[in-house]
Amino acid sequence: MIKRIKNLLKSHFSILENTFWLYLSEITSRSLHLILFLIIARLLGKEILGLFSYVVSLAGFYFIFSDFGISQLLIRDYQQKENKENLIKNSLVLKILVNFFIFLISLSGYLVLKNKEYSFLLYFIMILYFLVYSLRGYFTSFFITIHKSFFNFLSNLIEGITIVIFILFLSLILKSSLAIGLAYLFSSLAAFFVVFLFFKKNISFELNIKELFKKENLNKANFIYYFKNGLPLTFFGLLGYIFFSTDQLILGHFRNFKEVGTYAVASKLILAVSFLGYLFSTAIFPLISKLISDLKRLKKYFYAFLILHFLLGFFTSLIMIPLSPLLIYIGFGKEYLDALPLVYSLVWILIFMFQTNFLDYVLLAFNLQWLDFFITLIPAVLNLILNFILVPTYGAFGAIFSSLVSQLINFFLTLLLSLFVIEKTSKKS
Repeated sequence: MIKRIKNLLKSHFSILENTFWLYLSEITSRSLHLILFLIIARLLGKEILGLFSYVVSLAGFYFIFSDFGISQLLIRDYQQKENKENLIKNSLVLKILVNFFIFLISLSGYLVLKNKEYSFLLYFIMILYFLVYSLRGYFTSFFITIHKSFFNFLSNLIEGITIVIFILFLSLILKSSLAIGLAYLFSSLAAFFVVFLFFKKNISFELNIKELFKKENLNKANFIYYFKNGLPLTFFGLLGYIFFSTDQLILGHFRNFKEVGTYAVASKLILAVSFLGYLFSTAIFPLISKLISDLKRLKKYFYAFLILHFLLGFFTSLIMIPLSPLLIYIGFGKEYLDALPLVYSLVWILIFMFQTNFLDYVLLAFNLQWLDFFITLIPAVLNLILNFILVPTYGAFGAIFSSLVSQLINFFLTLLLSLFVIEKTSKKS
């Protein structure tokens, strides 16, 4: 028995290593950004923090579309295609072009900010930050692909430490939101250059800008492929907005902003720990993509990973119940403890979310992201309708009920589709 366990661990060491470094990377990033938030709040005050948050929200909206599914397609295609060099060149060229196109469009934010003092300069700094951050995301996805997520951890560690140092230094010179913006930009650039150097060392060809932008890497077929396969993954970002942001807008419209604030704390707390399931699914995605050619093994892994995601979601929900009072008290203050009943109701959504994240990756491995999108669109629209019906009367609890029902339906629809696809493909083969 012990020997069997050792062999099992040895054969899956790359998955365990990938998962470990992704978790450590995320924990490091979130911890350092929490320290950063406390420093900003204490050194620069509420007004400057509010202005910065406003500008980041506007800039962030444009860059929802900056990845265009390229990073996820890279992870999948790297396992399934023979010509790795062409794959990297084609996807990297498109990633650069898409990001600069989004950057140019994001300059239109000037129309919103032109009458606000200092805002546009800060806004320009932040869209540069998002540009660098998004490009860096391509390289960190590559490290997930080759099971070297240690570099993801290193990237987040460098960014987190340098951003805290820059904030402390710049806030002494600039008592404004520009200090925060510049700190974000400088730290992101530092992390980008380090990750880029490691990327160059881990590819099997010489990376040359002139070679990269040759005609063969800019062909029409390449653009059509990524547009067709990446567009539904981009739309998933919008569905995420419907699932996790529109409820607060509806709550604010029909109820009051105090209730929105209470619900926002509960919602943010649950979303903050949802990364545990997402990172686990991301870590095993290269293996799932590779096993498409071996459906007998895929079926075994499918059920095993589905159970593991259920257990992870269930135990995370259980752990969050006793931890929530402490997290809210330390993180937000005792005046937000009235959010606890909302947390205790909403926390069970993690069970469905963890499993659905995994199932979404399974369908992506089968190149069925369009069908997955349309399946997910049904519960997303239902969530919106239920919010409009329930929130005016039941407030935040109406929003929670809408989320739980829609995520439960999302899970069952995605599960049924995944099972159907696996069984149908098995019979064909």
